[in-house]
Amino acid sequence: TQTTLPLAFVVNARPTDRAADRALVINESTATAAVASGTLVANFSRTDADNDGATYTLLNNAGGRFTISGAGVLTVANGTLLDREVAVSHVIRVRVTDAGGLTYDEDFTITVNNVNEAPTTPTLSSQPIVMANENSALAGQVVANLAATDPDGTAPTFVITSDPRGWFTISGSQLRIAAGQSFDLEALKAAGLTVGDSDGDGRQEVVYSAVVKATDG
Repeated sequence: TQTTLPLAFVVNARPTDRAADRALVINESTATAAVASGTLVANFSRTDADNDGATYTLLNNAGGRFTISGAGVLTVANGTLLDREVAVSHVIRVRVTDAGGLTYDEDFTITVNNVNEAPTTPTLSSQPIVMANENSALAGQVVANLAATDPDGTAPTFVITSDPRGWFTISGSQLRIAAGQSFDLEALKAAGLTVGDSDGDGRQEVVYSAVVKATDG
């Protein structure tokens, strides 16, 4: 007597592909605005013939910059490490493991967007303006040499934002006396400005404030 028994084989299909639901792009952090931990980068899905369960992990998290949940949600782990001036992109390796323990790995590149960062506050080296004769023409005389840096690597330019009497002008990285200016101490005192020997060097000085900012355009 022969008996025929049906045999059933369950074959677990390996995941064969992985995809993100959007372009892998993230803004860089700046000195004033760091990218927050937990910021969404993308949601991952996979291709699997038997469509069984899947768990996601990162085999390469780009030096601790990114993390992924078991469900495939890729987020920022440490936004302070996202600096386009250091690296314009980072590579991660994503692994998906199906319910039967089979895996599929794939590398993805995440681009870091540049964020325009403000230049530093200008610094200056000033020099006293010595007038051989009161009321002498001072147009073009250098008042201060200006310096600033820009985290983006561009060369800052300088702009006067406050100069109530219009005494100054910018020439490159120098603050200079504007055209047509000459100073009369009596006239300055009459205009309400303080004139005196503030530094004790035997010469009279006028205290006057102007504001200069650095800009990257």
